[in-house]
Amino acid sequence: MTQSTTPRANTPGRTTVQGGQTNPVVLPPSAPPPPEGAVVVGVPASFPGNPNDVPEGAIIISVAFFVTVAVIAIGWPLARAFGRRMDRGAVAPPPALSREMGDRMVRIENAVESIAIEIERISEGQRFTTKLLSERNDAAMLERRTGAGS
Repeated sequence: MTQSTTPRANTPGRTTVQGGQTNPVVLPPSAPPPPEGAVVVGVPASFPGNPNDVPEGAIIISVAFFVTVAVIAIGWPLARAFGRRMDRGAVAPPPALSREMGDRMVRIENAVESIAIEIERISEGQRFTTKLLSERNDAAMLERRTGAGS
């Protein structure tokens, strides 16, 4: 036996079987009705109006959100590239030196090198003098010890 799944219009809650018999459909239990004079507060069973209607404000907010995300996704790298270009442009190349300035720089470089050589000679003389004084001091100390002990 095959059952039809469409209920009859005049008998809600019942289905028909091929033989013309009706079988009751088991429905879940419902809440008892509220007592007389009671105020019922709750969520409506259905959305008021057409459930496919979306409030206009929600559409505007959604569009604004996605436009903002797109602007940030595209604008952020462009702003960084623009900032980097501005930083690179801020450093100007050094101005070209005139011939006179070039000659002066060469003379200064030679003077600095000769000063460095002279300072090295002075420091070498200082080391030599310190070594002589140290040896002389050691010899004097040795004489005192040997002279005092005899």
